[in-house]
Amino acid sequence: MKKCVLVLLLGTVCIACSLLEQSVNWQFLQSVGGIAVGMPVKTGELWRLPIQVDISGLTTVTTTPSTLNSGLACQRVSAVVEGESIYLTIFVTSAGSGRTAQCGHAVVGSAVEGRRKVFYRANDEDINLIGEVEFASKHPL
Repeated sequence: MKKCVLVLLLGTVCIACSLLEQSVNWQFLQSVGGIAVGMPVKTGELWRLPIQVDISGLTTVTTTPSTLNSGLACQRVSAVVEGESIYLTIFVTSAGSGRTAQCGHAVVGSAVEGRRKVFYRANDEDINLIGEVEFASKHPL
């Protein structure tokens, strides 16, 4: 009986967590000012890709915002490497203490040396090109 209650409780927690964050589509990103990527940074063995996005709709990144949001915060940025491409997805949650509308970076991984195209992809929608970046370790002169 205790195991059954524990399984039900864990299932409820998982459902609640999935309701707390959701991916946003390309149209939403365009309506709040767009998205851009910066130069990749290697920290230890992992590459991080800076992401410029402000889901509040107060900042122009690549397009003029047409929507204002005060109730959403950036939860995380997912990065999936497939071949020579990187696919980003932004997840949002409700605004609250310690949460911000700016999305900081995506952890890309360790084996991504070289030039990569970066796309935005949410759920099963079409992909949209954000830009192209070079993952190159700096070598001392």
